[in-house]
Amino acid sequence: MEIETAASAFERKIKRYEPKYIAFLGKMAISAMSGKRDILWGLQPEAFGGARTWVLPNPSGLNRAFSLDALVNAYRELADALASTTAAPSTN
Repeated sequence: MEIETAASAFERKIKRYEPKYIAFLGKMAISAMSGKRDILWGLQPEAFGGARTWVLPNPSGLNRAFSLDALVNAYRELADALASTTAAPSTN
């Protein structure tokens, strides 16, 4: 599978650019790259290339497995995590 052959190159890029977070839209790519089949939605217990890793449902209109509310909640969890890491320190 093409994704499996690209996994090491992608992981090298993650290590090179050092993002704090990465997000996969859907489970297929991370499952192929990690070799794991029991991927859950949301924040993953293991980092990928040193980055905290999220798996989010694909927001495509063709994805009917998730309601709009479920999509909003999934993306809000990631947004909240990102906001908490970039919040300016308190001046108090």
